[in-house]
Amino acid sequence: MPEDSLTVRLASSRDGVSAEGFLDVLRDTLATLQEIDKSASEFGAVTLDWLVVDTGLHSPLFATLKPQEMAGRTSNHGKRVMKALVQGLIDLDSAPHPPPWFSERSLRLAAGLVRAHAKGVSRIEVSLNGMLAVVNKQVASNANEAAGQLELARLRRSGKSVEYGTIEGQLKELSEQFGRDKIVIVDDLTGYETRCYLHGTELEEKARKYWKHRVGAVGEITTDRSTGDPVEMDVEDIYPLRTRDQLPQIEDIAGIDITGGIESSEYVSSLRDDN
Repeated sequence: MPEDSLTVRLASSRDGVSAEGFLDVLRDTLATLQEIDKSASEFGAVTLDWLVVDTGLHSPLFATLKPQEMAGRTSNHGKRVMKALVQGLIDLDSAPHPPPWFSERSLRLAAGLVRAHAKGVSRIEVSLNGMLAVVNKQVASNANEAAGQLELARLRRSGKSVEYGTIEGQLKELSEQFGRDKIVIVDDLTGYETRCYLHGTELEEKARKYWKHRVGAVGEITTDRSTGDPVEMDVEDIYPLRTRDQLPQIEDIAGIDITGGIESSEYVSSLRDDN
């Protein structure tokens, strides 16, 4: 492999590697490199262009990327960015702490790399000059937790607070944002919408099952301190609720006799006498 270049390598449990899985991993790896580039750059912006300098079509499938300074300068910045990515992935395999130059978004992107496992990819490696990182479920879990730490710190600075609780309403808009599955829960009375982020395939399956139904979601709620309104939620569980037409109605309780046949005023008077 070319020196000072980054190689992304995928192995498959099938005869060939999923084209969609490979493109997803390559795209998210590139996006993570760009985020680290912005964080590490003195300009706070993308400064590197990435060239494909080698590929391999046999299993394991691989692509090798090499950075090029957009401004035509020669520096070690590209190498620092690649090393930060590989070392960061190695560190995330052992601890849920944000690595240097990793932002919330780059951590979410790194966590999303393991989605390719659902498409038949059995192993994902990212390497640089003898350094090797294996992207697995532990890396993804720690990356999400580290992103949560950065998010919590940001919310505290912005005047928002986090508390544990429940949000109820109609479940709508199942989508993906920054490598995380997202749903929207709409309050039945006010129409207020709360973004809710899911962790794990089990919650995604529940979200699909209860799609467009009334649900309760339990987890950490981020609220605006000034208004008390929920802003977003990290969901730990989802459960179905009864719809309004399934709740007891007035006519359902109209025939219930709680006085034992005694006229209501006489019943109330007897209660006062007993006291």
